[in-house]
Amino acid sequence: ALTAFSIALFANGAIYAFYSPMSVIVQQIYGVPYVEVLSTFLLYTSLYVPGGLIIATYVLGHFGVAASLFLGTACMIVGIWLRTLINFSFFFVIMASIFTGIGQPLLLNAPAVISANWFPPAQRAIS
Repeated sequence: ALTAFSIALFANGAIYAFYSPMSVIVQQIYGVPYVEVLSTFLLYTSLYVPGGLIIATYVLGHFGVAASLFLGTACMIVGIWLRTLINFSFFFVIMASIFTGIGQPLLLNAPAVISANWFPPAQRAIS
């Protein structure tokens, strides 16, 4: 379970770390304004607030950590799969940003809940 979680977190960071250097190339290939290419980064990061405050809090509170990790990983897989369709249309890049942006808080907010449930209050700061 820890390995799968680590892979999901790696994919979460890698999806934009590997896309960032190609942003100029993507702009040239699709003929879209550079601002539109950069907006996919903004879309990904801006979805953290509603995703983290609304979706992740609801899923973690009502369904637990396992459901949050499963849903977050599923969103990341769909987003990465959509990113592989970049050769067909820039639309798939936008859709991939939405799915990975929604999956991000589901994965990143889970460790705090795990720490709160697993460790006593005195040990939570070092967990």
